[in-house]
Amino acid sequence: MALTLTLTQKTLILVGVPVLFELAVVTVLFSLQEQTEKEVARESHARQVSAAVFDIIYDLWSAFSGGGVSTLPRNLVRIDKYSPDEIPRHMKHLEDLVGSNAREYRSAMRAEFLLQQALPRYIDLRRLAENQPIAALVAFGQFKRDFEPKIEVVLNALNGILAEEQRIEIESPKIQAGFRRGVHVTLWIAVAMNILLAVLLGIYFNRGTLKRLRVVLENTRLLAANKPLKPELEGADEIAHLDHVFHEMATALAEAVRKERAAIENAVDVICSLNADASFTAVSPAARKLWGYEPAELVGRSCYDFLVAEDAGQTRERFRQAIAGGGEAATSFETRLVRKDGSPADLLWSAHWSDSEKSLFCVAHDITERKEVERMKQEFVAMVSHDLRTPLTSIQAMTSMFADGIYGPISEAGREVLARVRGNVMRLISLVNDLLDVEKMESGHLQLNLKSCSLSEIVSRCLDAVGGYASQQGVNLQADPSEARVYADPDRLVQVLVNLVGNAVKFSPRDSLVRISVLEQDGFVETRVQDSGPGIPSAYRESVFDKFKQVRASDATEKKGSGLGLAICKAIVELHGGTIGVESEEGKGSTFWFRIPLQSDNGSQTP
Repeated sequence: MALTLTLTQKTLILVGVPVLFELAVVTVLFSLQEQTEKEVARESHARQVSAAVFDIIYDLWSAFSGGGVSTLPRNLVRIDKYSPDEIPRHMKHLEDLVGSNAREYRSAMRAEFLLQQALPRYIDLRRLAENQPIAALVAFGQFKRDFEPKIEVVLNALNGILAEEQRIEIESPKIQAGFRRGVHVTLWIAVAMNILLAVLLGIYFNRGTLKRLRVVLENTRLLAANKPLKPELEGADEIAHLDHVFHEMATALAEAVRKERAAIENAVDVICSLNADASFTAVSPAARKLWGYEPAELVGRSCYDFLVAEDAGQTRERFRQAIAGGGEAATSFETRLVRKDGSPADLLWSAHWSDSEKSLFCVAHDITERKEVERMKQEFVAMVSHDLRTPLTSIQAMTSMFADGIYGPISEAGREVLARVRGNVMRLISLVNDLLDVEKMESGHLQLNLKSCSLSEIVSRCLDAVGGYASQQGVNLQADPSEARVYADPDRLVQVLVNLVGNAVKFSPRDSLVRISVLEQDGFVETRVQDSGPGIPSAYRESVFDKFKQVRASDATEKKGSGLGLAICKAIVELHGGTIGVESEEGKGSTFWFRIPLQSDNGSQTP
């Protein structure tokens, strides 16, 4: 039964049983108290009845024992002061008192009946005494002889009532004392039963609840010690549910540990832990494949023994920073390790310090191939910069000389060919410059030559650079005047604006307008380039600033675009602490904008 009760039900038992017992005790006490009060009232009623009977007997004695007519000295008869009206009043009071007792009420009524026969003659006798005292005295003697038997009957009836009430007066105190003893006994029994009930309920809950809680507590110790848990508790109560959830948690935890162990053992990266002295305390099996060392060869040895000597100092400082940070954030850095075969391995370390474990938990990602790719890319960029841009520049110069007729006159067909060659060369040079800028951007070598400059000058230089191309395309340029000044690299801003305006001209129809406007607001200056082109679909507005991203696949061939210009613009604007974006609706043109901080009073950017 205990196993099927919930804690709520057990609590109801713990509270309800004592409450019900107390209610029973209180009911008994109230009953005894009520009976005692009834007995007190019964005793008081008996006293009142006795007093009423005594009053009537006294009245009879006063009226019929010679008290009504007295013989005075000189043998003169006088009227007594006693009033016969007291007898009916006292009888009425007695009848009211014994009305609930049929037998006593009948006795009272019989006495009243007899007295009603005697009272009229007694009243007449009193009137006779007022005028004829002697005759009244003789008549009173006759009155007594006539009514003495009836008075005897009245007195017997009254004495019967008096005897019954006196019996009650004698018995009632004993009955009251019995009820009071019952109250005392009930109280003592209630105290004893309360103590016994508390002990029994305590034993019940100790066996039914605390014992089961100890099982749950023992399971927590077993889980902490990585030992098998005790079997699940039976039942449907909260403790059984808690133990069931605890077993599920233990199973999930064991599964998570298993998966974690499997992930560590099968991880591509080396996962390891180091103590505060940077000595290995645990190493994943990936070290065997990536470094050539067995994990057992590394555990207990300092990681500095395996690093390239030039990187040991930097690594030591990074570890010190990770420990000083208290584990708030992981510390990432690059270092080189010497493999077992003597070859170097470039590693990207992520170290996190645990105060509770007093250990550095690290992940060493092998970036040797990435470093090799970066080296090859740098060599490619150098080759592009020196081995490709230089010949292209020479070809551009030669085509200009041919076009100017330095080497003799050229036919119209030859000029058209030279124009196409010059255009292709310029595109190649622009592409090479873009590639170099992207490389600088990704390597963090894109530098700015900051100084105070006027946006109107930047816009003017942009118009000079793009004006000829716009005229060739039949597109009109319009620039709103502005007096805004910024602390920026004017050449890079011209590069951004030329790219945006050039794209606007490229995609605008003939005889349309490309407008350049400048707005100042909230400490920033915003430059906007608005065109009347085909617009940009909503799906491409977020990715249009990515590298090599074209809105339409045909743009790269029809519009002669490389997909790098907007990515370079974004990098330059962000280096200035600004943002860049586009507002467009397909079929209704686009507005590209970039926002950079205004120049402050001291000549620098507004923070």
